[in-house]
Amino acid sequence: MSPRSKEISKKMRGMTREAIISASLELFAKHGYSATTTEAIAKKAHISKGLIFTHFSTKQDLLFAILDEQIEHIIQRQRSAACQRTVHCACQLLASSDKK
Repeated sequence: MSPRSKEISKKMRGMTREAIISASLELFAKHGYSATTTEAIAKKAHISKGLIFTHFSTKQDLLFAILDEQIEHIIQRQRSAACQRTVHCACQLLASSDKK
């Protein structure tokens, strides 16, 4: 069997990370952070417990990664909304200046 390419390994690593984050989000929401074990996360993500710690040093680091991701999504949505408002205002200004 030939070894995996770096590209395939990178893609699989990303998929595993996303599975861990997705499972963690669901379990944290359902049971709370403190009551959710890494064993439960691993089971939900269909991976070994040790694989979690390949991606995240601690459960707290996993939580921080989730929070960072969520904050980034919020920032992106806000930027998009601000851009849309700016474009809308610019269009209104142009339209009102055309009427004069």
